[in-house]
Amino acid sequence: MANAAGERQRDTWFNPALVPSTRRAHEVIGVPLLAVKAHGRQRAMTGRALDALYTVMIPLLANLVCQYLSANPGQGVPVPLAKKNLGKKTNRYEPLSFPRSFPKMLKTLNDLGYAHVIKGRYSGLPGQSKRSTVRAGPKLIRLIREHGLTPEDFRGQDGQEVIILKRPKRGHWDEGERIDYVDTPTTNRYRAELRSINAWLRKADIQFIPAAYEKRVDVSARQLRRQFTLGQFDRGGRLFGGFWENLPKPVRLLGQRIEGQRVVGLDYSQLNPVLAYFLAGAKPAPGDAYVLPGLEGHRDGVKKVFNAMLFKHPVDRLPQGQGSCFHAELPALM
Repeated sequence: MANAAGERQRDTWFNPALVPSTRRAHEVIGVPLLAVKAHGRQRAMTGRALDALYTVMIPLLANLVCQYLSANPGQGVPVPLAKKNLGKKTNRYEPLSFPRSFPKMLKTLNDLGYAHVIKGRYSGLPGQSKRSTVRAGPKLIRLIREHGLTPEDFRGQDGQEVIILKRPKRGHWDEGERIDYVDTPTTNRYRAELRSINAWLRKADIQFIPAAYEKRVDVSARQLRRQFTLGQFDRGGRLFGGFWENLPKPVRLLGQRIEGQRVVGLDYSQLNPVLAYFLAGAKPAPGDAYVLPGLEGHRDGVKKVFNAMLFKHPVDRLPQGQGSCFHAELPALM
Protein backbone atom coordinates (compact mmCIF):
# COMPACT_ATOMS: atom_id res chain seq x y z
CA MET A 1 0.00 0.00 0.00
CA ALA A 2 1.26 3.52 -0.76
CA ASN A 3 0.13 6.99 0.19
CA ALA A 4 -0.26 10.04 -2.04
CA ALA A 5 3.44 10.78 -1.89
CA GLY A 6 4.32 7.28 -3.03
CA GLU A 7 5.65 6.19 0.36
CA ARG A 8 5.08 2.54 1.07
CA GLN A 9 2.98 1.86 4.15
CA ARG A 10 4.14 -1.30 5.85
CA ASP A 11 1.86 -3.66 7.76
CA THR A 12 2.82 -4.78 11.26
CA TRP A 13 4.11 -8.36 11.36
CA PHE A 14 2.10 -10.77 13.51
CA ASN A 15 3.87 -11.58 16.77
CA PRO A 16 2.60 -15.00 17.95
CA ALA A 17 4.25 -14.58 21.36
CA LEU A 18 2.49 -11.33 22.24
CA VAL A 19 0.10 -11.69 25.22
CA PRO A 20 -1.49 -9.39 27.83
CA SER A 21 0.62 -8.93 30.96
CA THR A 22 -1.53 -6.66 33.19
CA ARG A 23 -4.98 -7.00 34.69
CA ARG A 24 -6.48 -4.24 32.56
CA ALA A 25 -5.05 -5.81 29.39
CA HIS A 26 -6.58 -9.17 30.34
CA GLU A 27 -9.92 -7.46 30.96
CA VAL A 28 -9.90 -5.85 27.51
CA ILE A 29 -8.83 -9.04 25.69
CA GLY A 30 -11.38 -11.08 27.64
CA VAL A 31 -14.41 -9.16 26.35
CA PRO A 32 -14.10 -10.01 22.62
CA LEU A 33 -12.68 -13.45 23.45
CA LEU A 34 -15.75 -14.46 25.44
CA ALA A 35 -18.02 -12.84 22.85
CA VAL A 36 -16.54 -14.98 20.06
CA LYS A 37 -16.66 -18.08 22.30
CA ALA A 38 -20.41 -17.67 22.94
CA HIS A 39 -21.52 -16.31 19.56
CA GLY A 40 -24.18 -18.41 17.87
CA ARG A 41 -23.65 -21.44 20.11
CA GLN A 42 -26.26 -23.48 21.92
CA ARG A 43 -23.70 -25.67 23.67
CA ALA A 44 -20.49 -24.63 25.40
CA MET A 45 -17.28 -24.93 23.40
CA THR A 46 -14.96 -27.63 24.78
CA GLY A 47 -11.89 -29.71 23.97
CA ARG A 48 -9.68 -28.95 20.99
CA ALA A 49 -12.00 -26.28 19.66
CA LEU A 50 -11.72 -24.33 22.91
CA ASP A 51 -7.93 -24.79 23.02
CA ALA A 52 -7.63 -23.55 19.43
CA LEU A 53 -9.76 -20.50 20.22
CA TYR A 54 -7.63 -19.43 23.18
CA THR A 55 -4.32 -20.30 21.50
CA VAL A 56 -5.01 -18.10 18.47
CA MET A 57 -7.38 -15.37 19.65
CA ILE A 58 -5.35 -14.19 22.65
CA PRO A 59 -2.19 -13.29 20.65
CA LEU A 60 -4.35 -12.04 17.76
CA LEU A 61 -6.23 -9.59 19.98
CA ALA A 62 -2.98 -8.54 21.66
CA ASN A 63 -1.52 -7.79 18.21
CA LEU A 64 -4.60 -5.78 17.22
CA VAL A 65 -4.36 -3.66 20.35
CA CYS A 66 -0.64 -2.99 19.92
CA GLN A 67 -1.05 -2.26 16.21
CA TYR A 68 -3.72 0.32 17.06
CA LEU A 69 -1.56 1.88 19.79
CA SER A 70 1.43 2.13 17.43
CA ALA A 71 -0.64 4.10 14.88
CA ASN A 72 1.06 2.08 12.13
CA PRO A 73 0.05 3.53 8.72
CA GLY A 74 -0.43 0.09 7.12
CA GLN A 75 -3.75 -1.68 6.76
CA GLY A 76 -3.32 -3.90 9.81
CA VAL A 77 -1.78 -7.17 10.95
CA PRO A 78 -1.31 -9.77 8.16
CA VAL A 79 -3.15 -13.05 8.84
CA PRO A 80 -3.54 -16.30 6.84
CA LEU A 81 -6.97 -17.07 5.38
CA ALA A 82 -6.13 -19.35 2.44
CA LYS A 83 -6.72 -23.05 3.12
CA LYS A 84 -3.15 -23.94 2.17
CA ASN A 85 -1.85 -21.73 5.00
CA LEU A 86 -4.10 -23.16 7.72
CA GLY A 87 -3.30 -26.14 9.91
CA LYS A 88 0.37 -26.01 8.91
CA LYS A 89 3.13 -27.47 11.02
CA THR A 90 4.90 -24.98 13.25
CA ASN A 91 8.52 -23.96 12.72
CA ARG A 92 11.04 -21.60 14.28
CA TYR A 93 9.56 -18.59 12.46
CA GLU A 94 5.91 -19.58 12.87
CA PRO A 95 5.50 -21.19 16.31
CA LEU A 96 1.73 -20.70 16.10
CA SER A 97 -0.41 -22.84 13.79
CA PHE A 98 -3.63 -21.20 12.64
CA PRO A 99 -6.42 -23.83 12.73
CA ARG A 100 -8.79 -24.38 9.82
CA SER A 101 -11.49 -22.77 11.94
CA PHE A 102 -9.56 -19.48 12.05
CA PRO A 103 -11.44 -17.74 9.18
CA LYS A 104 -14.72 -18.42 10.99
CA MET A 105 -13.29 -17.00 14.24
CA LEU A 106 -12.09 -13.91 12.40
CA LYS A 107 -15.43 -13.42 10.66
CA THR A 108 -17.21 -13.57 14.02
CA LEU A 109 -14.77 -11.04 15.47
CA ASN A 110 -15.43 -8.79 12.48
CA ASP A 111 -19.23 -9.22 12.59
CA LEU A 112 -19.30 -8.36 16.31
CA GLY A 113 -17.40 -5.10 15.68
CA TYR A 114 -14.16 -6.02 17.49
CA ALA A 115 -12.07 -6.25 14.32
CA HIS A 116 -12.01 -4.99 10.76
CA VAL A 117 -10.85 -7.53 8.18
CA ILE A 118 -9.48 -6.56 4.78
CA LYS A 119 -9.30 -9.62 2.56
CA GLY A 120 -6.24 -10.02 0.39
CA ARG A 121 -6.21 -10.70 -3.30
CA TYR A 122 -3.97 -12.60 -5.68
CA SER A 123 -3.06 -10.56 -8.75
CA GLY A 124 -0.95 -13.06 -10.64
CA LEU A 125 1.72 -10.37 -11.03
CA PRO A 126 5.01 -10.47 -9.08
CA GLY A 127 4.94 -8.19 -6.06
CA GLN A 128 1.35 -7.04 -6.68
CA SER A 129 -0.67 -9.46 -4.55
CA LYS A 130 -2.09 -8.23 -1.23
CA ARG A 131 -2.14 -10.15 2.04
CA SER A 132 -5.28 -10.35 4.15
CA THR A 133 -5.00 -8.01 7.13
CA VAL A 134 -7.00 -7.26 10.26
CA ARG A 135 -7.04 -4.28 12.59
CA ALA A 136 -8.95 -3.23 15.70
CA GLY A 137 -12.66 -2.60 15.19
CA PRO A 138 -14.71 0.17 16.87
CA LYS A 139 -15.72 -1.92 19.90
CA LEU A 140 -12.13 -2.97 20.62
CA ILE A 141 -10.90 0.60 20.16
CA ARG A 142 -13.49 1.80 22.66
CA LEU A 143 -12.28 -0.78 25.20
CA ILE A 144 -8.64 0.24 24.61
CA ARG A 145 -9.46 3.88 25.32
CA GLU A 146 -11.71 3.19 28.31
CA HIS A 147 -8.99 1.12 30.03
CA GLY A 148 -6.13 3.40 28.95
CA LEU A 149 -4.02 0.57 27.52
CA THR A 150 -0.41 1.13 26.46
CA PRO A 151 2.17 -1.16 24.77
CA GLU A 152 3.63 -1.76 28.24
CA ASP A 153 0.49 -3.77 29.10
CA PHE A 154 1.74 -6.59 26.85
CA ARG A 155 4.75 -8.89 26.83
CA GLY A 156 6.22 -11.67 24.73
CA GLN A 157 8.75 -10.04 22.43
CA ASP A 158 11.39 -12.69 23.27
CA GLY A 159 9.18 -15.43 21.88
CA GLN A 160 10.02 -14.50 18.30
CA GLU A 161 13.00 -15.93 16.44
CA VAL A 162 15.59 -13.16 16.13
CA ILE A 163 18.17 -14.98 13.98
CA ILE A 164 16.78 -15.13 10.45
CA LEU A 165 18.21 -17.09 7.51
CA LYS A 166 16.90 -16.37 4.00
CA ARG A 167 17.49 -18.29 0.78
CA PRO A 168 18.94 -16.57 -2.33
CA LYS A 169 16.46 -14.42 -4.25
CA ARG A 170 15.10 -15.85 -7.49
CA GLY A 171 14.33 -12.52 -9.14
CA HIS A 172 13.64 -8.84 -8.56
CA TRP A 173 10.23 -9.37 -6.94
CA ASP A 174 11.41 -12.27 -4.78
CA GLU A 175 12.11 -11.23 -1.19
CA GLY A 176 14.07 -14.37 -0.39
CA GLU A 177 11.98 -16.80 1.68
CA ARG A 178 12.96 -17.56 5.25
CA ILE A 179 14.42 -21.04 5.58
CA ASP A 180 14.95 -23.32 8.54
CA TYR A 181 18.39 -24.26 9.83
CA VAL A 182 20.08 -26.47 12.39
CA ASP A 183 21.28 -24.56 15.43
CA THR A 184 25.02 -24.54 16.09
CA PRO A 185 27.15 -22.98 18.83
CA THR A 186 27.48 -19.97 16.49
CA THR A 187 23.74 -19.44 15.95
CA ASN A 188 23.09 -19.99 19.66
CA ARG A 189 25.69 -17.34 20.45
CA TYR A 190 24.17 -14.92 17.94
CA ARG A 191 20.71 -15.44 19.48
CA ALA A 192 21.93 -15.01 23.06
CA GLU A 193 23.80 -11.83 22.13
CA LEU A 194 20.83 -10.29 20.35
CA ARG A 195 18.35 -11.18 23.07
CA SER A 196 20.69 -9.55 25.57
CA ILE A 197 20.76 -6.42 23.39
CA ASN A 198 16.96 -6.46 23.08
CA ALA A 199 16.55 -6.81 26.84
CA TRP A 200 18.76 -3.74 27.29
CA LEU A 201 16.87 -1.79 24.61
CA ARG A 202 13.51 -2.45 26.28
CA LYS A 203 14.72 -0.72 29.44
CA ALA A 204 16.79 1.99 27.73
CA ASP A 205 15.74 5.63 28.01
CA ILE A 206 15.06 6.23 24.32
CA GLN A 207 12.40 8.79 23.42
CA PHE A 208 11.16 10.70 20.40
CA ILE A 209 9.92 14.30 20.29
CA PRO A 210 6.47 14.17 18.59
CA ALA A 211 6.83 17.70 17.16
CA ALA A 212 9.77 16.51 15.03
CA TYR A 213 7.56 14.41 12.73
CA GLU A 214 4.03 14.66 11.41
CA LYS A 215 3.50 10.92 11.93
CA ARG A 216 3.22 9.12 15.23
CA VAL A 217 6.36 7.18 16.18
CA ASP A 218 6.09 4.03 18.29
CA VAL A 219 9.20 4.19 20.49
CA SER A 220 8.38 0.77 21.95
CA ALA A 221 9.23 -0.83 18.58
CA ARG A 222 12.82 -1.74 19.38
CA GLN A 223 12.86 -5.55 19.11
CA LEU A 224 15.82 -6.20 16.79
CA ARG A 225 16.35 -9.24 14.59
CA ARG A 226 19.49 -10.27 12.71
CA GLN A 227 19.00 -11.32 9.11
CA PHE A 228 21.42 -13.47 7.10
CA THR A 229 21.10 -13.97 3.35
CA LEU A 230 22.00 -16.37 0.53
CA GLY A 231 21.31 -19.30 2.86
CA GLN A 232 24.60 -18.73 4.68
CA PHE A 233 25.56 -17.35 8.07
CA ASP A 234 28.59 -15.56 6.59
CA ARG A 235 26.39 -13.38 4.36
CA GLY A 236 24.41 -10.44 5.66
CA GLY A 237 23.84 -10.41 9.41
CA ARG A 238 22.43 -6.87 9.53
CA LEU A 239 20.05 -5.74 12.27
CA PHE A 240 16.45 -4.76 11.57
CA GLY A 241 13.40 -3.86 13.64
CA GLY A 242 14.16 -0.59 15.46
CA PHE A 243 11.66 2.27 15.08
CA TRP A 244 14.51 4.60 14.15
CA GLU A 245 15.41 2.68 10.97
CA ASN A 246 12.49 3.91 8.84
CA LEU A 247 12.67 7.51 10.01
CA PRO A 248 14.08 10.03 7.50
CA LYS A 249 17.60 10.98 8.55
CA PRO A 250 16.79 14.64 9.41
CA VAL A 251 13.78 13.50 11.46
CA ARG A 252 15.85 10.91 13.31
CA LEU A 253 18.50 13.46 14.25
CA LEU A 254 15.96 16.11 15.24
CA GLY A 255 13.49 14.01 17.22
CA GLN A 256 15.35 11.14 18.85
CA ARG A 257 16.61 11.42 22.43
CA ILE A 258 18.83 9.02 24.39
CA GLU A 259 18.74 9.72 28.13
CA GLY A 260 17.37 13.16 27.25
CA GLN A 261 20.24 14.01 24.89
CA ARG A 262 20.02 14.65 21.14
CA VAL A 263 21.72 12.15 18.85
CA VAL A 264 24.30 12.70 16.12
CA GLY A 265 24.75 10.86 12.82
CA LEU A 266 28.14 9.43 11.90
CA ASP A 267 29.00 8.98 8.23
CA TYR A 268 32.13 6.93 7.54
CA SER A 269 33.51 7.94 4.16
CA GLN A 270 34.05 5.02 1.73
CA LEU A 271 33.57 2.49 4.52
CA ASN A 272 32.84 -0.54 2.34
CA PRO A 273 35.84 -0.12 -0.01
CA VAL A 274 38.12 0.39 2.99
CA LEU A 275 36.80 -2.77 4.66
CA ALA A 276 37.19 -4.70 1.41
CA TYR A 277 40.83 -3.60 1.15
CA PHE A 278 41.37 -4.65 4.77
CA LEU A 279 39.90 -8.12 4.17
CA ALA A 280 42.09 -8.50 1.08
CA GLY A 281 45.17 -7.45 3.04
CA ALA A 282 45.79 -4.55 0.64
CA LYS A 283 46.34 -0.85 1.09
CA PRO A 284 43.66 1.51 -0.34
CA ALA A 285 44.75 3.65 -3.25
CA PRO A 286 44.90 7.39 -2.58
CA GLY A 287 41.85 9.47 -3.43
CA ASP A 288 38.18 8.63 -3.71
CA ALA A 289 37.64 4.86 -4.17
CA TYR A 290 34.36 5.48 -6.01
CA VAL A 291 35.90 7.73 -8.69
CA LEU A 292 37.04 5.49 -11.56
CA PRO A 293 38.89 6.51 -14.74
CA GLY A 294 36.34 7.25 -17.45
CA LEU A 295 33.47 7.41 -14.95
CA GLU A 296 34.52 10.45 -12.95
CA GLY A 297 31.11 12.06 -13.37
CA HIS A 298 29.19 9.01 -12.14
CA ARG A 299 30.40 8.50 -8.58
CA ASP A 300 26.91 7.71 -7.21
CA GLY A 301 26.34 5.05 -9.86
CA VAL A 302 29.74 3.45 -9.25
CA LYS A 303 29.05 3.38 -5.52
CA LYS A 304 25.70 1.61 -5.98
CA VAL A 305 27.12 -0.96 -8.39
CA PHE A 306 30.11 -1.61 -6.14
CA ASN A 307 27.94 -2.18 -3.09
CA ALA A 308 25.63 -4.45 -5.09
CA MET A 309 28.69 -6.52 -5.98
CA LEU A 310 29.59 -6.80 -2.30
CA PHE A 311 26.15 -7.81 -1.05
CA LYS A 312 24.72 -9.78 -4.01
CA HIS A 313 26.67 -12.71 -5.36
CA PRO A 314 27.04 -12.95 -8.28
CA VAL A 315 26.02 -9.74 -10.05
CA ASP A 316 25.27 -10.32 -13.74
CA ARG A 317 23.58 -7.01 -14.51
CA LEU A 318 23.35 -3.44 -13.24
CA PRO A 319 21.02 -2.85 -10.26
CA GLN A 320 17.54 -1.72 -11.27
CA GLY A 321 17.48 1.93 -12.34
CA GLN A 322 21.26 2.30 -12.53
CA GLY A 323 21.77 1.82 -16.27
CA SER A 324 20.91 5.45 -16.96
CA CYS A 325 23.59 6.61 -14.51
CA PHE A 326 26.35 5.80 -16.97
CA HIS A 327 24.79 6.95 -20.25
CA ALA A 328 27.09 6.28 -23.23
CA GLU A 329 30.32 5.81 -21.29
CA LEU A 330 29.64 2.28 -20.06
CA PRO A 331 29.71 0.37 -23.40
CA ALA A 332 33.07 1.92 -24.24
CA LEU A 333 34.50 0.68 -20.95
CA MET A 334 33.17 -2.88 -21.17
